Amino acid sequence: MLTTPLWVLVTHKQLTEKQVGVMRIAISIYNERGIGGFFDSLSMNLLMCIFPVVRQVSLDLVLRLYVIDDQSQVAVAASLSSIIATVVTYPLQKARVMLQSGETPPKVSSIWHYLYDGVTFKVLDTCLKTFILFLVKEHSSSILCVLEV
Repeated sequence: MLTTPLWVLVTHKQLTEKQVGVMRIAISIYNERGIGGFFDSLSMNLLMCIFPVVRQVSLDLVLRLYVIDDQSQVAVAASLSSIIATVVTYPLQKARVMLQSGETPPKVSSIWHYLYDGVTFKVLDTCLKTFILFLVKEHSSSILCVLEV
């Protein structure tokens, strides 16, 4: 909740085509929408808390369904769970950016096309980050276990 104004400023800074300082962006937001403008996407940010929940539930389910023999398989399972969580929460991420930027959705033939436009790159980004994170975590854990013995 406390970082929502920072996220609003970062989003506006990323969407601004010309070089504008953060203070100028903050003043602009305040002049246009008042102090509430810094909290436009608070409800979406709170909803985005479901991402780690969906990811963990998916991971637990995958780990229960399949026998995992080594660290790389755990990393693959974690990546799969991140893909599921990304696909589930991507429309919320798009709506949050839209709220923070003050953008109105374009007229499109399909709301699904608009909500999932760009999801492929987000899935790739999330999947790679998760795979690397879990691979490093699992290898670090095995090294630490060896050092403790």
